[in-house]
Amino acid sequence: VIRYEKNREFIEIVKGLNYKWNGQWEREITETNGSIEDRIAEVGNKLLNAGFAICIHSKELRDKAVNAEYQKECTRWIKAIEGNFYIEWKGHSDSLFAAAKKLPGAKWKQGGMWIKPSYFLEVEDFAEQLGFKFTKAAFNLKEQYKEQLKNINIVIPQSPKKVEEKNGLQDILNSNN
Repeated sequence: VIRYEKNREFIEIVKGLNYKWNGQWEREITETNGSIEDRIAEVGNKLLNAGFAICIHSKELRDKAVNAEYQKECTRWIKAIEGNFYIEWKGHSDSLFAAAKKLPGAKWKQGGMWIKPSYFLEVEDFAEQLGFKFTKAAFNLKEQYKEQLKNINIVIPQSPKKVEEKNGLQDILNSNN
């Protein structure tokens, strides 16, 4: 929660950090937006840099805000929904859409890209290359699928033996000699 007198620049800063007005400026802290300590330090730092006076009661958090010592909020996530990976990101990005659409079996639905868990290796590569993080549920989905793969028998098929084709006419002709 943040409280401040009505000020256009202040409102722009807190809105830009995803705070919502509900009689006061509020933001719900979830797994996908980081720790409350990081979000306090971030908003404090942004307000200080814009010239606002702030009050943070914790000396440790106040120092983090002053020194810009916070982990930037990740806005690129891989979630687990309905037994699938769900890839989402904040804002419009044609390049992220194109990259996600190239994943095997990718389907755009409900504002994100849906991928079957059988493509977890491709999703891991995608996440690593483009700075996406897995939620705990998505990480568990990936691990469950890996565990299922351990129970699959992998076989190496043999090639059929080459059978010599017989030439019946040649065999008859050779038998008279």
